[in-house]
This record gives sequence, C-alpha cells and structure tokens, in this order.
Amino acid sequence: MLPFEGFLTPFTFPESSNGAVAASPQPALRLLRHFARSHTIDDADLKLLLVTDNIGDALEHIRTHAVEQFGLVERRMTPSRVLGERAA
Repeated sequence: MLPFEGFLTPFTFPESSNGAVAASPQPALRLLRHFARSHTIDDADLKLLLVTDNIGDALEHIRTHAVEQFGLVERRMTPSRVLGERAA
C-alpha cells in the first residue's frame, strides 16, 4: 500500500434525475488543451493526465508516472512541535 492510498476517496459526479451525469471534466480538459496549444503547458503534460472514475486505475497511473518513475518511497512523518502536533 502506498502512503497516499488511504487518503484517496472515490469521487463521483452528481447525477441528474434521469441518470445522466450532470457534471463533466470536459470544460477543464478543454482549458488544459487550450493551455497546451498556447504553450502555457507542454503537450507532454497532457499525456500524464488521467480522467477516470476508477480508483484502481488512478492508483496504477500514479504508481507508473510518479512512484516508479521517480523512485518515491514511503516516509513516516513525525509530528511538528511548531504546529502543535502530537504523536497518535
């Protein structure tokens, strides 16, 4: 299990009364494609983006494009005294 897996929760778009999806990621995707066309972001960045409603697919995408690619490892965080945190 990766350190972030416990924090991910499924997100579903609200459905309308007829069962159709009322919200869509399409406006955000159009904006990102516009950014790529105007060279605000690189086309390669869009290839890293995955839009899915499947948590397993999302975790696998993160493993492939972040954890494995950059050799990330789990690190236990220690409480910050500055922030007033205490060990659980």
